Amino acid sequence: MLTTPELPSLLTRLWTDLHGVDALWQVAALVLCLAGGWFAQRYIEGSALNASTAGDEATLKLHMGGLRRLAFPVATLLLVLATQAIMTNWLPVSLLSLAVSLLTALALVRLTIYILRHVFSSGGWLRSSERYIA
Repeated sequence: MLTTPELPSLLTRLWTDLHGVDALWQVAALVLCLAGGWFAQRYIEGSALNASTAGDEATLKLHMGGLRRLAFPVATLLLVLATQAIMTNWLPVSLLSLAVSLLTALALVRLTIYILRHVFSSGGWLRSSERYIA
């Protein structure tokens, strides 16, 4: 998690990087990582449905709900981290550092809301708060 002094430093580096051509490489890499995360989510959902032909219906529903919510941010986060490690040798990666923070927050929020939905009874307030927060 970013501490207070690191956030202004990250935003300052990002602002400086956005004025150069290197920012286009970061944006292109981020778009490719987002697309890769989306494709990974689709692949994981499809393979999980095909692999679970036999089993308890409620357990399958429980696992697929968590998998569906976490597949995109986690897959994209892994791709961005790998891209960031590769690009660090040649370019500044402040945009990718910001994306890592945001994707981590998205995954944690989705995981927390998913756990809360199973701990508490299914009420309308929790479902609407999930849409509002995420």
